[in-house]
Amino acid sequence: MRQSREQVAVDGDELDKLLAALVSKSPSRAGAAALRLARVEPVEERRREVAEALEPLLSQGGVAAVAAVEALGTWGGAEDVPKLIAMLDEGNMVVRQAAITALGKHPDQRGAEAVARHMSSLQTRRQAGQALRSMGAAAEAAVAPLLDHADWIVRWKPPRSWATSAPKTASRRWKRSAPTHAARGSRKRTKRSRPSGSDTRMVRKGSEERG
Repeated sequence: MRQSREQVAVDGDELDKLLAALVSKSPSRAGAAALRLARVEPVEERRREVAEALEPLLSQGGVAAVAAVEALGTWGGAEDVPKLIAMLDEGNMVVRQAAITALGKHPDQRGAEAVARHMSSLQTRRQAGQALRSMGAAAEAAVAPLLDHADWIVRWKPPRSWATSAPKTASRRWKRSAPTHAARGSRKRTKRSRPSGSDTRMVRKGSEERG
């Protein structure tokens, strides 16, 4: 598997130490281990072992929960999607944002539907949009209703990867609704910045008097 820019390889010894740290009674130590796991390249044959070891940290809250969610995004699979969806109900905004980002790493319709509901929140809109883009075709059904959302910003910014592969009828609906609002804003800005005829005459008169 090709490593991403942020991930590094981990050997068996280090992985064993990280797994041991996950069960530490110290939340900070367990959280640090989970955060490290989120940053390393997953070892395929040990994915389930790591994902199951991370699960208890989800209920600890705070930094440990955020780190565990991020690590599940790296090590988890389809069976972990419901756990990440459950984290979207957390009161901690940072936990919700981390869960949305983690779901974006798993192209799954269940996760896409849950993430799409967070497009209407200013706290999670950016993460939700990025996650839906990452899911690609798996997010098509979840994104389609956003074309009729009351908030034009939500309608204007569906995932680009979905917009290019969407059915032609839905794609035309998106193209009709989105640029209209952008064009209106552009016209308003142009109108405000354009000097009126009286302003032009005053400037010309002032120049003649100085001449």
